[in-house]
Amino acid sequence: MSIDRFTNNNAYNLKIASSGLGVFGALHFESIPMYISSFVLIFLWYLYLIERHIFGLVLICFILFVHVVFVLEIKYGIMTKETYADGEEYIDKDGRFAIEAAHSLSVDIGETAVEFAGEVANVVDGNGIGSDRKVQDC
Repeated sequence: MSIDRFTNNNAYNLKIASSGLGVFGALHFESIPMYISSFVLIFLWYLYLIERHIFGLVLICFILFVHVVFVLEIKYGIMTKETYADGEEYIDKDGRFAIEAAHSLSVDIGETAVEFAGEVANVVDGNGIGSDRKVQDC
């Protein structure tokens, strides 16, 4: 077994483990798995630098940037389980009605996005934005 093959297999295993740890940290809003994943990515970046693997270097830089931003958001309390409890919680009543209208309509095969947007606009305009009626009542 050559050194290159051994290094490539271990690098592949490190990528898989680091990605899994990063996803775990992101799903559970934990910074420690994100730190560990980032350190593994920095080590892989060093390996790619030695091998002159340009695509790998650029890709790891993008992934590390996302890790750093996410860890900072966790640290400053922007991304927590409490603040991210409901993905659509920040939408006001008008926006929520438009989303419910879009979700209630079905898109026919061959229908364009413009036609579907027109249907949503008709439902929203016809029922009045901000009304207390639900889409099912329409």
